[in-house]
Parts: sequence; C-alpha cells; structure tokens
Amino acid sequence: MKEKLDAELVSLARVGDKQAFHELIERYQVMAMCLGLRFCGEQETARELVQEAILQAYLSLDQLQHEERFKNWFYGIVLNVCRNWRRTSRQDQFVSLDGLANSRSFESSLLENANSLYIDPQEIIEAQELRKLVEQAMNMLSLNKRQVAHLFYYEDLSIQEIAHLLNISPMAAKSRLHKGREQLRAYLQSLLPDYARKAIEHRKATKMVPVKVARVLRGPSGTNMILLDERNLRALLLKFPRPLNMNLLQRMHISAQADAIKEPSTTDLMAELLNTLGGELQKVAIDALEGYILYAQLHLRLAQEQQSINAHLHDALPLALHLHCPFVVSEEVFKQKGVKLKKKGATLEQQLDAMLEQNSNAAHLPGHKTSGKLEFAQGLVGWTISGDRKYFNYHLDRNTSYTGKLSLAINQQGTEHKGFIQLKHEDIAADPYRGKHMRFIAFLKAEEVKTAGFVLSVEAPPLDPEENFPAIYTTRSPKPIKGTYDWTRHELVIDVPDRAIAIRLIFSMWRKGKVWLDGLSLEIVDGNVPLTGTKLLLQRYPLNLDFSQGLNFWTFSQQEQLWVLHVEARQDYQCGVEQSAEGTHIAFIKAAVEQPQKKVTLEQTIFPKRDYVGKRLRFSASIKTADVGGQASLFLRMSPGWGFGRLPPDELAEQIIQGTTDWTRYEVEVDVSKRRGATVSFGFSLHGQGQVWVKDMQVGTVEMKKGKEREGE
Repeated sequence: MKEKLDAELVSLARVGDKQAFHELIERYQVMAMCLGLRFCGEQETARELVQEAILQAYLSLDQLQHEERFKNWFYGIVLNVCRNWRRTSRQDQFVSLDGLANSRSFESSLLENANSLYIDPQEIIEAQELRKLVEQAMNMLSLNKRQVAHLFYYEDLSIQEIAHLLNISPMAAKSRLHKGREQLRAYLQSLLPDYARKAIEHRKATKMVPVKVARVLRGPSGTNMILLDERNLRALLLKFPRPLNMNLLQRMHISAQADAIKEPSTTDLMAELLNTLGGELQKVAIDALEGYILYAQLHLRLAQEQQSINAHLHDALPLALHLHCPFVVSEEVFKQKGVKLKKKGATLEQQLDAMLEQNSNAAHLPGHKTSGKLEFAQGLVGWTISGDRKYFNYHLDRNTSYTGKLSLAINQQGTEHKGFIQLKHEDIAADPYRGKHMRFIAFLKAEEVKTAGFVLSVEAPPLDPEENFPAIYTTRSPKPIKGTYDWTRHELVIDVPDRAIAIRLIFSMWRKGKVWLDGLSLEIVDGNVPLTGTKLLLQRYPLNLDFSQGLNFWTFSQQEQLWVLHVEARQDYQCGVEQSAEGTHIAFIKAAVEQPQKKVTLEQTIFPKRDYVGKRLRFSASIKTADVGGQASLFLRMSPGWGFGRLPPDELAEQIIQGTTDWTRYEVEVDVSKRRGATVSFGFSLHGQGQVWVKDMQVGTVEMKKGKEREGE
C-alpha cells in the first residue's frame, strides 16, 4: 500500500486523527533532528527542541495555508524554535545568519540561487510536472555534484557542513555546487523557455513601493497598523490578530521610542547580532499577504554578499524600525489590500484616524469576504483546490445544476488507497456572525462516491489569555457522503463566539467518485436550531461535562476516524442525550442491533492545561447500566505524546461494569505526564449488548496534603 500524500495526512490530522499526524512527524523527524543538532550540538537538547516544534505544529495545524507544503512549514517551525532557544539560552555561540539564509526548501532555494532561470519558486512548488523535471535534472548530474546539490537543496546544509560530511574542502564543495547549478540551469532553461520569459516579465512588473508606519493601535481583537505610501497617497491596513502576535505594539514602541523601555528585547538581540557579525539590514520587503498571515523578506549584506531571509512581518517590522531601515511593499499587495486616500476634504491625519477607528473594534480580516454567498457564479474566486492532479479534474457545469446557475463538478479517479482532493474557501470574516448560530448550506449530487464530507471551522482568540494559540471550533458532516444520489441538502450548524475572527470551509473527497456542488451559503439562524456537533481543537480543559450543550465537544469514537474508515460500529450503536424529570441531562450509549461489533466510546481528549501537568487527575461520574452483555466502562487515559524511538505506553485507568446496575458513583485516576504533547482522554464506553447512562461528571486534580486528600477544581 502506497503511503498517503502530506496533504491527505494533514487533512486527517486536523480533524483529530493522531495516527495521521504521527506519520507526518515520522517522515520529517530526521530532518528536524538534524536542524536541532546544527543549532545546539547536543542530542538531548535537540530532542527537546524538536518535541517543542512538534507540539507547536500540532496546535497550529489549522493555520497551515497549503497542506501539500507541510514539510517546509514544519521546517520553519523547527527553525524558529531553535532560534528562540539560541536567543534565550545565553550560549556563547553565534547564529550563522549566512547558514540560515541558505536554509530553504529544495525547490525555492534551487531557483532563488539560480537567478538567471527567472522562474517563480511558488510555481515550481505547486506544479507537479515541474517538480518531476527538477528531480530528473538532478539525476543527470554526476555522483559528486549530485551529492553536494542534494545536501544543499534537500537537506539544507551549509557549504561548511557539506564539506565536513563528505570529507572535502569547502572550496571543493562550493565548486561542485556551482558547476552542478550551471548544468541544472542550462537543462531547465532548454525545457522551460516560456516559464523563463514569463518570469522575466513578472519581475519587471513587480514594483516595490517605499512605505512608512503611520499608525499603530492595539484594539480588543488584536493590533492594527497602517502603512502609508506618501507618494501615491495610499494606505495599507494590516491586522495582527492576538493569537498570532501578543506583543507587537510593545515591540513597535521599543523600536520607535528607544528611550521608552530600557530592558533589552528580542529586537535588540537581533540588531546586536547583526552588528557583531558585521552585517547590515538594507531593507524589509513585504511581498506576500495571505489572509492575515504576513510575509516579508529581510535583505541583508553579510561579508560583502547579499542575502535574503524569509520572515513573518511581525518579526521583520520591529527590527526595521529599530535599525531605521527602509521597508517596501509590493505593488501587487497594494492592489489587493490598499486603500486610496483622498486629496481633498479630510486631511491625511483625519483619514488615517478614521481608518483605525473603523477597524479598532473588529476582528475583520481586511479585504476578506463577509457575505454568506459562496456560489460559483463568479467562477472559483476565493476557492482553492488541492490534491494529486493525476487522479482528479474539475470544471464549472451549467448543464447539471441545482440553482440554475453554475455548479462545480469534481471527478476523482483514484485507487483503493490513493486519490485525495480538498476544496477550501479563503478565510471569511466572522463579523456578521459573532455571538450567533450560523448555518452552512450546500446542495450536492453524487455518483459512486467512495468517501467525502464537509468541515466548517471558526477561529477565535485563545480561551485562556496566557495561551498563544487560537481557539478553533469545528463541526463536520455527521455522516460520510457515499454512493450515488440526486441533489441533496447538507447542513452544518455551529455557534460562533463573540470574539470570532475567521470562518473556514473545507470539502474533502477520497479515492473515487464524482460530485456536483451548488447553492453554497452561510446564514444566521435561530438559537433553537440544533448544532451539528462542535469540537474544540487544541482543547486544554474539559467542556460540557453536564451535557447541557448536547454532545458538543464530545466524540463518538468512530467519528474520530473521519470518513475514511468503515463505520460498522457506529451503525451498531446509538448515542445521545436525554433529560430527566428533574432537568438533569444524561448521556447514553446503547446497542442498536442484537450482536454489535467492536467497542465504542463517548470521550473528550485534551492537551492538559498547566494546572494539570505533573499532577494526579481524577475523573468521576454516576453510571447506570441495563442488560450489558459484554462490558461498559468509565475510563481515564493519559497518552505520552510524540517523540523519537519507543514511547512510554498509555496509562489507562478503567472501571468495568457488567449486567444491570442502578446509579453508582465511580472514579478513576492517572498521573498527568510532564512530557510535551501529552494528551488526556476521558469518557465512557460500551462493548456488546445493553445500554449505559452517565451523568454528574467531574474532573479535577488530587493532591496529598498533611496526610489527607485534597481535590482541586
């Protein structure tokens, strides 16, 4: 069986498939470990750094814009973790900015260094055919040149590291790399003349506009900043949601008002490091703006050579201000996000103040859609489709339509283990839906679909002010889309938090089948409309223990496997919430057939909050059973997380119940690991015939104090 693509594994991991994420980490943990060793030189420290990066990757997985680029994205996280360790560990070593500047992914690094190819690295990464040509060109090199090129472009090693590894001089390594690059350039130019010509035209058309910071203001939903193009009277409003940057305003003030805060900052350290290495930051270029993720390039002069380093804008701007360095914005970004200011009427200052006031109390994503209409009448504007192009095709279809307008037809011809496509809409501003029930509607027609489904998610600031990661609420198709049927209405309903920032919509399809999508929309509905089951990714503590919100935040075990696996067990059991005469909400699982197969659970999984880590955790509940032929159970399980080599086994505490019992109080306890990435799962299960009811759940820490137990909240 051929292994899944990165994009498919990312999609599975986003909805809770831990094995999918584990497979991703297994693929790239060697790469991550090598990078960690380059920074610290100690195996144990490198393991800790990579563990931290793995946890950050898992917690921020939903922010990955392009699933197929997981490797480059994960590499960047590891790199940032290592850099932060270097800054805070008070090591005597200096960071090699020259080495870091050359630490890029293969495709982008190859083409950025071979400048005369004039090919946009983004196109190379996204085009399967071009990647194959590059790999083919690599195989044409001699063994010596191919070794050096592979280590430099694929493994991100510096010239010095390559020389040491191959036992050759740095000059020889540099010579082999130069000659190999020349051969690659000549070969690719002969095959791709049109790309070279278009890229040259693109470079001429890409104009960088000088700007200055005109306003910075922190509001309830993040930090707003205005960049001003004085010559053309244009302004660019940038919004840094709090989950992405907690200290931007402070850092800006440190840079712009050097005497305001005397304590050294990360910006000070970066500036001092550049000065120590004899380098100079010449300019910062804002050349990419995707959603609210801001990207820039630091243009450096190091040892009389020009270098560039990719960075998030909220890291680059404070350094530019601190060093009084100019920064520029691409004309393309201004066209997409810029606002033309008026020459007459209100003064420039008044117009800038008005822009800030208008946006200071909203988490609106500048330039993003707020309308609930997601139809395809305007083509695929706002939509992206990703997957293995060998197995699918798509087109706009006017003949087969539900609304009478254009529908989107997707045809996937994969195999039993291959074939995956994902349709994703750009982030939608949450402003109109905050504090309300929101319903997503789609009409779908299917032909021989193996497995497909919708996922709707809402991003909000962290529930805990001390957390750095956003709260992401998700709901998905209650049942997998399978088989052949005519136009059918599909709905997802979710409760949008008061401080929600963005709404995301994804449709995924596996293996084989053809679908038509039409009539997609978002709408506000009455609070009495039932939700379709909400999960909180990155959940840090128990939620909805009294089931007053139905089964929200609870997972019926077979759903956790998304729609890819078989769901016989879900057909064999039923799960729900009923209310007693006293108004108590009671959850239940019951067998729906005479001989149910497998074991099902209703559970929550959390990444333990700080108050739980290193302590003993107790889970208790009242349980009643009827005619349980196999067994029911109350359980509490601690999983150690991810790492290298053999991991410690899960610690499981379980109370087994059989037969028919009246309401009885049960409790189980485990010790919560201090290991990064550890998770705790708790809930109840049923295996076999019968029914089990549960109520009055409690979760808390248990400590020993003066010989007596003390239970925490």
